[in-house]
Amino acid sequence: MDGQLDNLLQEQKQQALQLIEEQRKQTALLLKIVENTTDGEKIHRNRKYFGGEKVVVELRTSFIAVGDINDAHQEFSADVYIEARWKEPLLVQKDGSQLDAKDVDWDEHWDPRIVVINEVSTYKKNRMHQLTYEDGDGIPVVILGIRINATFKENLELFDFPLDYQNLTLRLMSDWPNTELEFEKSMTNIDKIRTDNFSARQQWVLKCYVNSQKITYNSSDNHVSWDQSVYPMYESGVQVTRRAGFYFWNVFLVLFCIMLLTFASFTVNRASPNDRLGVTLTLLLTSVAFKFIVTSSLPAVSYLTFLDLFVIGCLVIQFLIAGENAIVALLQADSALTFDIASAAIIGGCTIAFQVIMVFWLFIKIYKRKKILAKNCKKYEELCTQILENRKRKEIQQEELKRRKEELHNQMQVYVSKVQEQQPKRKKRKSRSSRSKSRLENKVANTSAEGAYMDMQFNDNGETVDDPKNHSK
Repeated sequence: MDGQLDNLLQEQKQQALQLIEEQRKQTALLLKIVENTTDGEKIHRNRKYFGGEKVVVELRTSFIAVGDINDAHQEFSADVYIEARWKEPLLVQKDGSQLDAKDVDWDEHWDPRIVVINEVSTYKKNRMHQLTYEDGDGIPVVILGIRINATFKENLELFDFPLDYQNLTLRLMSDWPNTELEFEKSMTNIDKIRTDNFSARQQWVLKCYVNSQKITYNSSDNHVSWDQSVYPMYESGVQVTRRAGFYFWNVFLVLFCIMLLTFASFTVNRASPNDRLGVTLTLLLTSVAFKFIVTSSLPAVSYLTFLDLFVIGCLVIQFLIAGENAIVALLQADSALTFDIASAAIIGGCTIAFQVIMVFWLFIKIYKRKKILAKNCKKYEELCTQILENRKRKEIQQEELKRRKEELHNQMQVYVSKVQEQQPKRKKRKSRSSRSKSRLENKVANTSAEGAYMDMQFNDNGETVDDPKNHSK
């Protein structure tokens, strides 16, 4: 019996220890979750009770100033204002009153956690909050304004350099996953840009429209985290076109002249190959040095730009002339003359064909660029028109809602006035009933007095005689 009792006690002790260990692990896990969970996450979980798990944040951007554009580092500077709007049901007051933004501790409330992922260095950054009541449903709309002056990274597309146009884009991302938050373009506020503050107008032309769009990624793309979470992204940027006049006068024209000067080697006596090759190789080395100077101002890209193709074409022509000068020195006089004339004609024809192709390609690129920019401008104008229509429609709805509220208020005033008019009548009716009641009481009193008078006894002299019963009393 004692051994069985000891075993039973030992089993109960082990079960108690296991239970304590499980409770300890659960407590530690809970503490870890609390430590790693910010106030924004807690409040965001509470928002699910107000309808819907996903918060829709409407974005609007305004480019206040666009600064210098660095081609070599692929960077640009800008002063940008970002506005985010979302409904905040947690700020609804029980008494129906409206809050002011100054009365809210924003550090304790939910935040969309917007970050600019292509931001390189920040000079100045400010955040401000506002509250507004727009839809008439009593739910306040939070307006988060972010003013940022910084340098941003941009992958420049230089295929058509120097006839290129570039998108200077801000890439916004939220630290909330795509299941918790969604970015949308604000369809009641227009994205704006100021072109008068553009400081790089000597090299670029800033277009007067803003391109904004939501970036959608699937979980199968490479733009996801290790836990297969997709985060919302939003792009907003402006477009600039390069002023190609500098490159036409200082690169294209100079290289074209150097290439034409290479044909001057055909005028040198064929019997002096040293003089011919001296002229050709000198001009060839000049073109190579010119190529290195031009590419030093551009990033190291793995493809050829339009300018690279032109420079390489000129170098090939010069290389062919240098090869012809070397070969003609090995031939006999009669055959050398024929070969020299035929080579000059063939290389000259190739040069003319090359220049015609480059000029034709130049006009095609200019036409395509104008067409794309005109399409983007038209798209922006249509979007602005749609936003203005939405804003006008919303104003009409708000006026209609305001009118209905006024009508309801007037109806309530009429009803209250009628109720107040009926209350004096009830008082008058009550006073009449009280007067009739007093009259009845007076009549009863008079009747009782007359009965008492009839019950009195008089003597011969007309004096009253007391009742013997009363007298005996």
